[in-house]
Amino acid sequence: MTDLMTHALHYTGTMGWHVFPAPPGEKKSYFSAEFSDGRKWGATNNADEIQGIVEAYPGANLGVVTGVDSGIFVVEADTTEGHAVDGIAALAALEAENGALPPTLEAESPSGSVHRYFRHPGFPVKNSASALAPGVDVRGDGGMVIAPPSIKPGKGTYRWRNQCQIAEAPTWLLALVRGSERKASAEQSARAAPSGLRPADGSHAAQVLRSACEAVAAAEPGTRNAALNESAFLVGRYVASAEIGRDVAFADLLNACDECGLTSEDGEDACLATINSGLSGGAKVPVRTAEDMFRDVPVLVSPPLAPAAPAVSAAPRYLFETVADLRKLPANRWLVDKWIPEEGVGMIYGEYAHGKSFVGFDLLLHLAYGLPEWHGAKLPGECCDVLLVAREGGKGFQGRVDAFKAHHKITEDTERLWFMRSPANLGDAAQFEELKAAVAATGKQFKVVMVDTVGRALPGEDFFDPKSITGFMERLQQLGEVGRGVAVGVHHVNKSGDLFGSIYFGASSDFMFLVEREGDPKNDPLVRGKITCTKMKDGEDGWKRRVDYQKSENSLVIASITESTGMLGGETKKLSADDQLALQALVEAIQAKGQSRTGMPGLSVTIDEWLDRCFTIGGVDPTAAKPKRDLHRRQVKLLANGLIFVQEHLVRLVGHHAAAAGRPTVGQPIVPMPPFPTPSF
Repeated sequence: MTDLMTHALHYTGTMGWHVFPAPPGEKKSYFSAEFSDGRKWGATNNADEIQGIVEAYPGANLGVVTGVDSGIFVVEADTTEGHAVDGIAALAALEAENGALPPTLEAESPSGSVHRYFRHPGFPVKNSASALAPGVDVRGDGGMVIAPPSIKPGKGTYRWRNQCQIAEAPTWLLALVRGSERKASAEQSARAAPSGLRPADGSHAAQVLRSACEAVAAAEPGTRNAALNESAFLVGRYVASAEIGRDVAFADLLNACDECGLTSEDGEDACLATINSGLSGGAKVPVRTAEDMFRDVPVLVSPPLAPAAPAVSAAPRYLFETVADLRKLPANRWLVDKWIPEEGVGMIYGEYAHGKSFVGFDLLLHLAYGLPEWHGAKLPGECCDVLLVAREGGKGFQGRVDAFKAHHKITEDTERLWFMRSPANLGDAAQFEELKAAVAATGKQFKVVMVDTVGRALPGEDFFDPKSITGFMERLQQLGEVGRGVAVGVHHVNKSGDLFGSIYFGASSDFMFLVEREGDPKNDPLVRGKITCTKMKDGEDGWKRRVDYQKSENSLVIASITESTGMLGGETKKLSADDQLALQALVEAIQAKGQSRTGMPGLSVTIDEWLDRCFTIGGVDPTAAKPKRDLHRRQVKLLANGLIFVQEHLVRLVGHHAAAAGRPTVGQPIVPMPPFPTPSF
């Protein structure tokens, strides 16, 4: 019998607890109530079920349901190592004031937090985080804990500290748990903690914190994570202004997550990550006066405004970090799986009337309506706020929305798609700062901020001036950051089929998608096209997807985006003589200097090595003013035709061209490259 099976059967058979399997490192279950006959986390105390669970999930952790079902509640005292607050010291202070806790069964987490198990008192025990004191949590009815012998990858193992019988909780602890002394004790303990600044009763900061938590606690399923993001962002502005302690904000918001059920749905770690993201976003726009902040918060009571708060110093503009700080950053996550990350900046571009705005708008509508997928690519699956800064097509948006609703059989308009159609020159520093402040003042978390089109947002700018374009891309990214999401620009190409200012947009983008269509825009309806990923910083690029459009109501909708190989009839981008020479130069560069590299299949060379060979045989003029820009144009054409693969600073050939580039043996002449076909899709 495995260690996991032994513990699970002991907990249920001897202790009378309900248990469930949990993914290692997470505070949630592999199961849900929906598929477990309504049992939260799919918890059970049935020996046969437990045996099946352990066999199905042999590497699982063991979760224990707290509350009346298992006859227990647990008091957790956190550590500074695990939660940046000393709950053990705070609990000791409560004991010094009220009397020592009795000996009882205790467990210890890998971070050193101590879990004290007490008998359930018979009245409802509410879950709370830092309500008794900073870093002292309660897990009662509807709650759970991770129990030994569970592990936290990279940290260690949960273990029992003793073998004591589970004790009755003392009267003073039950009084705090029940709430008769909870508020006074929590505020007193929070103020006593060095970093636990709790705003004074009646202050605007206190009203903001209370209203933000109430908004989370009252949020409906499907909107809870978004509500938590928005509330944390608003509170974060006061944290940055030193009116609310960061640990107090964490504790109160996490308590609100417990109340609405988000902790049990997504797990505590996910809630903490969302709170951290929101607080950090709000810290970038610290509140300046109480009245200024009061306008952004839906306060439930409307007392008269107090005088403006004294001026406070803004959050530091420049943040200095160590490697240890960087390791604490969350891993990159996808907003649209394998397409668009949750953060960053990128471009959707193409010729006039080739469908690029349809593609961008279709993505925004999928996110706003909370659809689970975007034509096969996984989405967050909950309604998200998205912002379209639209200087083109304003009159046609209503028709596009109606067509989308009809196609997807949706009856209601969404309230999560936002438009900003006022004139805004993002090349003008003052106008940009006004727009950025206006976005921040909405208090929304915009998963996407899309600017359509870039040309209308940069009137009169030189698109081949590095300073203008890199400056715009920095500002575009800032709009995404202040919205706490990703920023996307929609842009035209020039007559040669290249993105206006392509080398500068490309250098500053995390991702780029070229949208093309079948047929003549002047004579043929838009029926079919393709999307080519010409850059993906954190993944593979060079791939293509077929796009099919259809008429719905009085507008077009995107019917599907697929991996079909027969994408377009007719020819794609024709290769010029310079394009062909650049491809020949790549073949020769790989034959001479190609290397096998981790994460890059086949032989590859650096972009600079490719450029050097172009200087030798042609494709790029070494005397040109901007040879790297010229090579980038060749690169975009070859990518679009599926002839090369690019990742960061490396490039390789695809298909029979890769075979032609195999290294020749000594004395063997270089194999001539096959003739250049006109690729079809």
